Amino acid sequence: MNGLSKKLIFYVSLLLWVLALSRVGLTANETMWDFEQYYYVAKADAAGLNSFRPEKTEKFIRKWESDTWLYPYFPPSVYFFRVFTYLPLNTSKYVYLFLKCIVLGYLFYMWQCAFLRDPGDPYFLVFCLFAFNATVYLDMRSGNVNLIEQAFLWTAFYFFVRGKLAFFCALLLVSSMWKITPLVFSFLLLLGRRDRSVAFFFLATIVVVLALSLLVYRSEIGSFLSTAHQLARGLPDENIKNLSSLALIRSSIAKWSSFTGISLPWMFGILTYVLFVIIVGIASWQSLRRLDMENSVDRETAICLSCSVYAVTLPLFQDYQFILMLVPAYSLTMRLDLVKAFPVLFACFVLSARSSSSPGSIVFLDVFWDIFWNYYSLLVAFLVWILYISWIRKTNSV
Repeated sequence: MNGLSKKLIFYVSLLLWVLALSRVGLTANETMWDFEQYYYVAKADAAGLNSFRPEKTEKFIRKWESDTWLYPYFPPSVYFFRVFTYLPLNTSKYVYLFLKCIVLGYLFYMWQCAFLRDPGDPYFLVFCLFAFNATVYLDMRSGNVNLIEQAFLWTAFYFFVRGKLAFFCALLLVSSMWKITPLVFSFLLLLGRRDRSVAFFFLATIVVVLALSLLVYRSEIGSFLSTAHQLARGLPDENIKNLSSLALIRSSIAKWSSFTGISLPWMFGILTYVLFVIIVGIASWQSLRRLDMENSVDRETAICLSCSVYAVTLPLFQDYQFILMLVPAYSLTMRLDLVKAFPVLFACFVLSARSSSSPGSIVFLDVFWDIFWNYYSLLVAFLVWILYISWIRKTNSV
């Protein structure tokens, strides 16, 4: 591809991004509902109320019913949003959106320079706009804090690849300030022999931080755990756009029961999910152990595979969280030699309409396509995981 074509694709993709983000800005008063929730949580906290008790903060809430409003993040994270409460809600939305645009630009630059090593790749911006059902746009539109979390997480990965483990641990801890779950990436320290002492020290640090949080936020921690339990028990998956493997299993069982009339016990779905997580975990660990963690390229591969495992095994994974999969998926297209013409063409040929209203349509295919499109991003993430496992086993012998 010559320089003129690259520039043309770059400017077209940049224009598409400006249009997409402009739409978010123009509709900010009706969208960015997650940020509006954070804003009122911070106001409640500033007023001395327990921000995890909806019945206590209902007067601060404009849109949410008290029985459905939940703040699922770790208590100290409220302080991040306290800064925005000094401004009116609509003004703070634009300030927050501007901050997220800066963070997005930073991520694009870092991803291309540090992980893809091709700052001039004109296709990457287009890929990020449309990939995983436009996951970045969904994040910007919802106003979720996920993008900021990703900035800290990928900066932590940057230092991990370069062997600067103190910075990796510190930034990983910061990235977990909201959802805690990014702490699972600390297991990457167990892959390198020289990193294991750091892993134990980091584990001790996490324990100390959690213990201090428990002392300082005693009442909030109790309510936070209650909220987490409610989410684990299962708000309706469609209400929170849960695209996790657990939600897929639940949905598949519900469709099966509706189609066959055979009802399966609730525990069957949980056991199926646990078995799936165990299988993915064992297969991933065996592949990760083949990598040479003294090699920066293998460290990047370990990160990409770990992100895939994270995406397909977490019990709650929402549509905008697939931002995590952008670099692993795009990196795969640059390094893989596994995808031949036949499976690609075969997949294209068998794809058909989602449903058919004609007489004699195959009913179970309607059920299949309903699940397929609803969980398409998750299924793509699972495909990425499979291809990384295959690639590692092909290129790294024991």
